[in-house]
Amino acid sequence: MKKNIGIIGFGETGMRLAMAFRLIGDDDIDIAGVVEPDEELYRRGCEWHNQEFSLFGSVQELMDYVEPDGIVIAAPPESHLEILEQFGGYSVPIFLVTPLEASLENTAEIVRFAQAYSAPVVAGPVARYAPVMGKARELLASGRIGKLRSFQFLGPAGVHNLNLGLFLTGAEPLSVSMAAGPDSSVSVIRFDNGVFGSCACGGGERLWTFDGSQGFMRIAPECGEIKVFPSGDSGLVETYQFDYFGKPDYNGGAFAARYFYDLLCGREAGEAGMVWQAFAAELVKFAAELSMKEDSRYVRLAELMPDDLAAEMGQG
Repeated sequence: MKKNIGIIGFGETGMRLAMAFRLIGDDDIDIAGVVEPDEELYRRGCEWHNQEFSLFGSVQELMDYVEPDGIVIAAPPESHLEILEQFGGYSVPIFLVTPLEASLENTAEIVRFAQAYSAPVVAGPVARYAPVMGKARELLASGRIGKLRSFQFLGPAGVHNLNLGLFLTGAEPLSVSMAAGPDSSVSVIRFDNGVFGSCACGGGERLWTFDGSQGFMRIAPECGEIKVFPSGDSGLVETYQFDYFGKPDYNGGAFAARYFYDLLCGREAGEAGMVWQAFAAELVKFAAELSMKEDSRYVRLAELMPDDLAAEMGQG
């Protein structure tokens, strides 16, 4: 079932996602058009693909001439709301690469747009679709290490990692405290289920550890590896290894493209709450920035939550 995809934003992320869609197969996917105002980025992307794509000057032009089955928005975050609002009269599924937006106000507007929009809006880091992350979430949800008590993240800063933490644990953040130095920062997040999470961000490869009542689990996503260390005397360590070929985003792009293609074909219904989860992660970021300005006090997310969205999430 061939589907036409429109790509808005043809920088590094956009051109790589375009390749991920193309690898599904020429009989299944056609990159029907690109909207990219920076001609140099467009040319660089075409050279990287060794293929010329139809370039359109606006969303309106793309929609009028191509009538795509799905849209990927991979433009800079500060332009996301302006782009999304141009789809108000359409009903085409949208894959929105996170971060949602650059400001709290515009991020909240994207949530409102997604609520009112007549087609699915898929949002989240590409990494969440990588098999290593899906398996890690499955193991945590099944209670493989018992009741989750805390988790730790080490690696580069970025709201993507906060989003992945929410994806992996399924927990809802309540408050955050943050302290930062010249080259690093540490955040401690309190969740609704009593779990605490810490994020020590500075650089290096990403590493997650999860502490449970019956053991702990370590995820090295850039190596495609999960290790489970059960409690007790058995000493047996479970290892789950996934192929990793040096691609960005933990090898997740191909699986993100496949998920969106299956959604367009009706084989996926769209995961409920994806935009909400992305919004919650970005709310943690904004609250952490406020905490750092106010002597690292714990900032409740409800302090920053717009009233209408707080009521929607049950925090009003």
